[in-house]
Amino acid sequence: KARGILRDEPEAGFQEFAAYLQSQGESASVRHGLNDDKGPWIGIDISDKHGLIVDVILKCRLRATGLQWFWVYEHRGSRRQPKEQEAEIRETGPSKQYVIDTLAEYYQKASTTR
Repeated sequence: KARGILRDEPEAGFQEFAAYLQSQGESASVRHGLNDDKGPWIGIDISDKHGLIVDVILKCRLRATGLQWFWVYEHRGSRRQPKEQEAEIRETGPSKQYVIDTLAEYYQKASTTR
């Protein structure tokens, strides 16, 4: 179920955000781990000529209470220490706009450490 959800609106949000950044001259690539043993995920790497700006992953885990969603991110300023934050996402999964807005927040936060 989670794999199907990630392939829908979340993936569209990641792709649209990556396309926007690329149009602004940044390097952004979307990647997947839909068959990961620890739960499916979709992510984006954003970098410039100096290297990684931010790496953000939306991860899903199956719990007894249902699907649980997490944002995992690291940026230049975090010294490559990934941080995980539970996402407030409904059972049906995140909307495309929610994904874009959240990615924009992480990108903006990481950009201040450039």
